[in-house]
Amino acid sequence: MEYKVTQRRLNLVEFLYMGSMIGSSYIAMILKNSGMDSVTVGSIQSALACIGMIAPPIAGMIADKIGSVRKTFTVTFTITAIFWLIIPISASIKIAGIPLMVFLLFVDAWSRLPVGSLMDSWLMEVQEAEPRIVYAHARKYGSLGYAFFSLISSLVVAWIAPQYIFYFLPICAIPVLLLCRRIGQTEATAAPAAAPKRDEPKQKLQVGRVFKKYYIMTYFACAIIVWMPFMCSYTMLPYLITDMGADNSMMGIVIGLRALMEVPAFMLVPIIGRRYSSKVVLPLCFAYYAIEQILCALIGGVWLLTGLLMISGMVYAIMLSNSISYVHSMAPPGLNATVVTMNGAVMNLSSILGHLLVGALISGVGIRMCYTIIGAMTAFAAGMMVLFLLFGKKKQIAA
Repeated sequence: MEYKVTQRRLNLVEFLYMGSMIGSSYIAMILKNSGMDSVTVGSIQSALACIGMIAPPIAGMIADKIGSVRKTFTVTFTITAIFWLIIPISASIKIAGIPLMVFLLFVDAWSRLPVGSLMDSWLMEVQEAEPRIVYAHARKYGSLGYAFFSLISSLVVAWIAPQYIFYFLPICAIPVLLLCRRIGQTEATAAPAAAPKRDEPKQKLQVGRVFKKYYIMTYFACAIIVWMPFMCSYTMLPYLITDMGADNSMMGIVIGLRALMEVPAFMLVPIIGRRYSSKVVLPLCFAYYAIEQILCALIGGVWLLTGLLMISGMVYAIMLSNSISYVHSMAPPGLNATVVTMNGAVMNLSSILGHLLVGALISGVGIRMCYTIIGAMTAFAAGMMVLFLLFGKKKQIAA
């Protein structure tokens, strides 16, 4: 019955960790409220995402090197909590016309941006060590936490100010860290007695092996485009909601309901996984994102947008689970955490390119045409993913 206790603790860690990270979704709104235009906001988000390309793989390599994703997660999460204690105060302080918060976000990004990938990698390794513990079961509680904190955040935005949402993380950090300590080193790397002989050869990670994996690299190439709609959604949504004539406080409700719909989708993930491989599921998710962007460009009411994004939440849950499972299963031996965090880096590269493009498009052609162009690009990437998979199958390229 020990595995049930571990599963419950992981569920609670996900709920608190994911929910308390809601502050990241409000960075664009806070910058917009400080008087910055869309190009500046997009440029800052892209610059932050540049760090996200570098920090997660470094954290992943450290985790693989020391043999503990859990410890690496707890260190990065603790540092992030310390920074988020200061951020609300810094939003009103300006240096050369720029909020101090911006400078803090650039430092904080080195610890904050690897956290999500490390958590996913840890869950996958716990699942490998004890198959009765299921990644999707824990992850659905993360979505539930995100939905819960999103609804609370909409009240904070309406009654106080969006920057105070950042206090959620330091408050939740204490129970998260205590739970991580109680869970302990349950990864597959925490092997019993045979450990002494593991020293010499395995210490060389040889990260270059990842770049020889056809299916991982072709997925990364397509994912750079496909993740743009999600990675840039919290930057685009305030402009779309304003264009619809709705209040910005609606954003908390919209993203909260989207996150809430991830919960039933995560419950379906194990069932879908038994019937269809990730090579089938991922292109279908890619295609949905293309359709969603086109529909966002056309719809006129915030409640229609909410309904669409609720479907989006379900697709996101399925796509995220399958993408992590896909890259983790194809990782070279000893590089599982590195590959999962590289997947996080790819998402941040998508964010860099996406925010630069989105900032320019909103300024140049408006928010509606911005969604149309992003949708067309996503459709192209979905088609390329199918072609890459068909070519790999025809040439019998090994996974």
